[in-house]
Amino acid sequence: MSEKRQGWGFPGNAKKAHYFIIEEGYSMADSLCGRWGFFGGSLFDEHHDHPLNCKACMRKREKLT
Repeated sequence: MSEKRQGWGFPGNAKKAHYFIIEEGYSMADSLCGRWGFFGGSLFDEHHDHPLNCKACMRKREKLT
C-alpha cells in the first residue's frame, strides 16, 4: 500500500517551489496555496525556509505543524 507523501516540488513552469500533501491512494494533489497541481515527481520535505519556496505555502505549512 502507498503512504501519504508530502514535501516541496516544482510543478510545471512554476518559478517557486510549492508544498504538496498527497494522500494515500492518490497520485496527485493541489499545492497548499491552491495555485498549482502536482502529478508526480520528487518531493523534498526539508529546507522549509528556502527563498525559492512559495510564501503562501510556507505560511499554511507552518499552521499545519
